[in-house]
Amino acid sequence: MNSFTQFLKSFWASYLLFVLLMTAALIVPQKGALFIGMPQDSLLTIQLVPYMCGLFLLGSALFILSAAFKTEWLSTAARLLSFIGAALAGAVVFTTVWETHQVLEIGHFGMSNLYEVSILLLAVTSSFGLWFESKKQFKGFALFLAPLWVLQVLFIIWLMSINQAGHRELLPALQSQWLPWHVLANFIGYGCFFVAASAGVMQLMRSRADKLGAKSNLPTVEACTDLHYRAILIGFPVFSLAILLGCVWAYEAWGGYWSWDPKETWALIVWLIYGGYLHARYTHFARGNVLAWWTIVAFAATLFCYLGVNMFLDGMHSYGQLG
Repeated sequence: MNSFTQFLKSFWASYLLFVLLMTAALIVPQKGALFIGMPQDSLLTIQLVPYMCGLFLLGSALFILSAAFKTEWLSTAARLLSFIGAALAGAVVFTTVWETHQVLEIGHFGMSNLYEVSILLLAVTSSFGLWFESKKQFKGFALFLAPLWVLQVLFIIWLMSINQAGHRELLPALQSQWLPWHVLANFIGYGCFFVAASAGVMQLMRSRADKLGAKSNLPTVEACTDLHYRAILIGFPVFSLAILLGCVWAYEAWGGYWSWDPKETWALIVWLIYGGYLHARYTHFARGNVLAWWTIVAFAATLFCYLGVNMFLDGMHSYGQLG
């Protein structure tokens, strides 16, 4: 009973409650009003995404201002706005499942095109980032996540500006029971890796301040190291599961578990880099700032796997491209 009470007071209980309430608030007004083939821009998930983006942009700006002026109420306001934005992003992901079953011939989870997965990634990155921010030893971490949120939001806004926003009929290759589980595991991994890279940058900043003898309100180097280790410890096994699920799906769809498709190859590269990080940490082969730089290099590989492969390389995963 005590553990359940503690959970109710925890970050995740609050986050899930807000996501569920917002999901209900998105579904109820639209119930009975949607039909197959209706204009996508009339859907609430599409209409509210700009407001979600605005919450993250304003929250990020307040995080920067609170650090510059060392004002606690600005930091509190920034956390609140970012939390609401994160909950709204989660609600959009959940509501998409219901909306697609109303307006498309074949409904699906909100994870089938670059626009949908970008919102999913923002929901994962922000929720996990704010979870760490809520812990006393990591207070101030959100300042280093804010630039990443801004980049993610700007990318979503760009996708909307080129008419990539909305839900589309699933291609035959995506009409599989493995789609939501493979993609969800994949982007939970990506989100955790993005969080780890932000912690790596924070560690380098704190380490430099310590060397210069400058006063810093950032978490200690040890706390930063612990943060990116925790994020990778969560993300790596989930990303590993995504690869395994992808292999099963590939066998079902294409008759082989592995084909050295560019997406598969880069997923393996990312997996090896983060596996190397964990091995280096466990064996004490690397420590300190070396591990921090490791998270940044790994982030670059992850970013290319997420966007570069889909946008610039052809392969069996070409359905992830723009268009």
